[in-house]
Amino acid sequence: MEFSDEEGRGGVAAMMSGGGDDSSAESDVDVAVMGRRRLSRSDEASPPHDRVNAFVLSSVMMASLDSTLLGYDIGVMSGAILFIRDELGLSTVESEILVGSLNFVSLFGALAAGRLSDSVGRRKTIGLSAVLFVIGALIMAVAGSFWVLLSGRIVTGLGVGIGLVVAPLYSAELSPANARGMLVSFSEIFINVGILLGYLSSFFFSYLDADVGWRWMLGISGVPGLLLFAFAVFM
Repeated sequence: MEFSDEEGRGGVAAMMSGGGDDSSAESDVDVAVMGRRRLSRSDEASPPHDRVNAFVLSSVMMASLDSTLLGYDIGVMSGAILFIRDELGLSTVESEILVGSLNFVSLFGALAAGRLSDSVGRRKTIGLSAVLFVIGALIMAVAGSFWVLLSGRIVTGLGVGIGLVVAPLYSAELSPANARGMLVSFSEIFINVGILLGYLSSFFFSYLDADVGWRWMLGISGVPGLLLFAFAVFM
């Protein structure tokens, strides 16, 4: 902590106006110097708040589940659509609409996410995206027609759009400055993790009956959605 020139001139003027009392002036200077030393030692002793602790790391990773769910829904549909098309008798156009609808609808979720998170808070908005993930997964798992399946994709797409905006924002605000870039990048990394999990899910569930396997592929995404909701509510 340093004194400005004005404060220095004020101090000199105060000492000069003290009627020539040298002992009083020296006492004032001693008090100022001692106070300055105490402030300096206090600044040095205060620990910097720039450490990544377990709470910060776990919170950022849980928030990044939003990105994992996006990647999963993108990856798993590439395998599930093969079975859905045969069972529900979808046309080529319907298959294309079903696959692309999630990305299109996520735009509207992203547009609403900023104002929503400012109104109710980051974690509550993450919780809302988790609820949409779970509802969308359940709808898709029990769907018996194109329109029901599409409605599930629309609900899931809204959750994806909201989560992709709020999760990195929450991570950035929670992270210390010296690790913010690394922690915020988890959102992008987890998208690729989710895509990989979607491919693996398609592979393993493809060994089930054709009318059951794709339902498990789409419905199981509700499990990480429940974990994300629990994080938003209880942590």
